[in-house]
Formats: sequence, structure tokens, C-alpha cells
Amino acid sequence: MSNWKKTCAVLLTAILILAMSVSALADGEPTLDNHAVTTTNEVVRIVKEITVYNPENATVNEPTATYTYTIAAGSADKIIKDGQDPQVQAPTIAGVTTGIKVASQTSPTAASGTSVTLTYSPTADATLNASAAGTANEKWVEFDFSGVNFGAPGVYRYEITEEAAAYSSNGVVEGTTGHNRYLDVYVKAAADQTVTDEADKWEVYGYALSTSDDGIDANTDPKETKKTTGFVSHTDGTEDKTADQYYTFNLVVEKTVTNDPYIKSTLHKFPFTITLTNTTVTANVLPIMTLSDNASQTALSAAAIAGTWTPSIADGASVTYVGIPAGTTISIKETNDVVGTTYLVTITGADTNPDAANVYYNNDSSEAKVTSGATAGAAATANKTVSFDNNLQLISPTGVILRVAPYVLMLAVGVVLLVIARRKRATR
Repeated sequence: MSNWKKTCAVLLTAILILAMSVSALADGEPTLDNHAVTTTNEVVRIVKEITVYNPENATVNEPTATYTYTIAAGSADKIIKDGQDPQVQAPTIAGVTTGIKVASQTSPTAASGTSVTLTYSPTADATLNASAAGTANEKWVEFDFSGVNFGAPGVYRYEITEEAAAYSSNGVVEGTTGHNRYLDVYVKAAADQTVTDEADKWEVYGYALSTSDDGIDANTDPKETKKTTGFVSHTDGTEDKTADQYYTFNLVVEKTVTNDPYIKSTLHKFPFTITLTNTTVTANVLPIMTLSDNASQTALSAAAIAGTWTPSIADGASVTYVGIPAGTTISIKETNDVVGTTYLVTITGADTNPDAANVYYNNDSSEAKVTSGATAGAAATANKTVSFDNNLQLISPTGVILRVAPYVLMLAVGVVLLVIARRKRATR
């Protein structure tokens, strides 16, 4: 055999050996047919989901929210079945809580204990993704069992309870499956039994999470067992809205000036007053404000949705507010601050458009009202773009015309008679 053929044979053999070793490693990973999630370590991560709604595929600031998760020993003797043939089943064991460490995405340093908080805050760098159909946003909570001395193999049941500090005041609508989840931790003896730390003699090789304190049977419909990855939707996605929901809408206020070329050219900014009312959202929120050229407003700060915004907007300019919580009603008025002028102000795009009206200097326009999205639990059907058109009204010099009209008429008659007289002389 030539050297070239020998080399090819060696390479082919090496490739086959490598492929078989990879397959063996993959086949050797622990799996559970009862929808338990395989874990390669002893840290179990669950997620908290908030589904955010907005008429656009928008980014909105987080609402104020604090969720506290507490883990405690759960029920014993709930029958767990794995669905294999032959079927393996065992009763659950009440969970061991001593030695658990907890952490969350907003409190990422693991600490010994049985409770941990997960916070949302309306700051410029804390945002959520949204869409008209709803976009899921997740943050995680972790439970570390590496320091737990289980003492025996088995399936250990824990109960995880969620408490929310601001459900009734931040505009977030609760999911439909309650505040409790049931965690089954699957434990076996570690391969190394020579270690001195008793906790190191046991390892977690999988877990399952459900929304009911029942036994878990892989042969039953998942909608009955309600398995979940946390405080989120059911596994098949066809159930009611089990994740929390946050409904928002957007407001655009824009300005046009007609029949007044001077004010248009100087880009005079008219002052506006936007008043917001929401009796349920008393926790701090922070809509995202965007200013076009020739519009201005003091930066928004996190606050309860109540009070006023005061933008100033010139011809062709606009101000956009993204992520206003549903349940908010808005009134918008403009002030005419141009000395000596009267504008016919026409307002369009609001849910309640007032009749066009003359607005004199130092007076306010009629009030436009926006109530779209005012029912928490349903996203606004579209953005609200409210347009204010200022048409300069000219004062007709009617009295002057009446006073000079007789003289103008007499002059015209005289001119006509003079022309006729000259033509008669010319024809003689």
C-alpha cells in the first residue's frame, strides 16, 4: 500500500472513532420523558414573563414592579410517572430547604436563603420589547441546590410562591394561573462518594415545574398537568394569558401653521399643555419621549401618570410619547402666544375632536381628548396622532370700504362721462 493510501486510511479511522465518541457522549446525557428539564449542574433557573402590548413593534420603559419569590418544602407522596416502558414511578419527597442559595437577574449574587426579589424600574436603560400581538419579556430566578444534603435519591418537591408589590398600581395585569409553582427536583447519588461534604454526595440530574400540586404523569395531556418554565404560559401555548401583561399606547402631537408666512418662517414654538389622568397607575412609569426638529420639552422623569407635560411645537414639528399605560386619559390644549393675532384652530386625530374655533392672543384652544387604550387589558388599536392647525384670521377692513365707496363710485362715473365727451368731440 502506498504512503498516500496509508495516510488516508489512518485519517478515516480517526474520523470514525471521533464520531462514535461524540455519539456516545450525547447518548450518555441524562434525559427525562416526563418533560423534566435536563440540567448539567445543580442550579435550577425559572423565568418570569411579562407580555407587553403596543400598537407598534416598540421599545417601552419598564413599569415599576417588585416580585418576591419564596421556596419552601412542598407536598410529599405525589406520584411521579416517567412514561417509560416499563413505567417507573415514585412518590415525591418533601423538599429540603437547608443549604439552598437564591439569585435573580436583578440580584445576581447568590445568597443563602429561601427568598429572592426580581425588580422592574422605569429608567432609561430598563426597557421591554412590545408589539400589537404582545411580545414576551423574561427575567430569571435561580435556585442553587449544590449545598443541599438530600440524604437519599428521589424526587423532591418544592413550592415556589410569587408575591407582587405593585399589581394594583403599575398597570400590569396578572396572569390567570395564580402565584404558586411546584418544582420537582430529581436527585441521584453522585459518582464520587469519597467526598467529605455530605451535600457533594448528591446531584441534581433534572427537574420539572408545574402549576398544580398534583402528581406528574407523562402520559396525561400537558394542559391538565400544566407544566411550565416559570410564571409563564402553558407548554402548548393555547391556554388563557397566564403570563402577566402590560398594555401601552403611543401619542403624537403635531403642529401646522397656515396663512401666516412670518410665523412659519420664524418657526415660532407654540406652548401646549398635555394633562394625563390615570386613577389606577400610581406607581412610577416613564414613557419614552422623542422630539422632532423645532419642538422642545423638559426631559420626562419617572412619575405616576398624573399631572401635565408642557411641550412647545413649531410649524411642521411634533412630539412623540411611547409606552403610555392603558387606562390613561389625555387632554391637549394649545395657547396662542403670538401678540395681536387670531387663529382658527382646527384639531384632528383625537378621540374627541372639538369644533374649530377662533383663539385670540393669550387664550387656549379647545380641549382635545384621547381615551384610546383607556381600558387596561386591551392594547390601543393604533397610535394617536393629534394635529393642531393654526389658520391666521385676517381682520376685514369693512368699515373703510363703506366710507370711501360713494366717492369711488362718483369718481368712476366722472371718468366714464369724460371719456364719452372726448369721443363725441373727436367724431364731429
